[in-house]
Amino acid sequence: MYTEITLDKPRRLRFDLSAIQELEAALGSVPLGLVRAQIRQLGMTAIALSLWVGLKHEDRALTRPLANRILETYLTGGGSLVEVTQAILDAFDASGLFGVPGGSEGNAPAEPATTSR
Repeated sequence: MYTEITLDKPRRLRFDLSAIQELEAALGSVPLGLVRAQIRQLGMTAIALSLWVGLKHEDRALTRPLANRILETYLTGGGSLVEVTQAILDAFDASGLFGVPGGSEGNAPAEPATTSR
């Protein structure tokens, strides 16, 4: 699944298993949970690399410097960093690799805790 965002033009972010592995490796084997946390905290390296990896499926010639330039032009032109980060996080969720998109990851509700005496 894709998440659409308009940067320099309308684009579609997509993360499959290979893209997630490439992103984690590019960040020094950082697990996706930590990548998500970095993105939520507006970590620019995680955001820029996620954008590059998430867009490569539609443009194999897209390089990291070009993705950075697209992001920088978008931001200096008045674009919203919050919109970019939300699109990346939505694309992670839309991948279906981490449970039910927008759901409870397919897990049953937890049983209430009991105490033993």
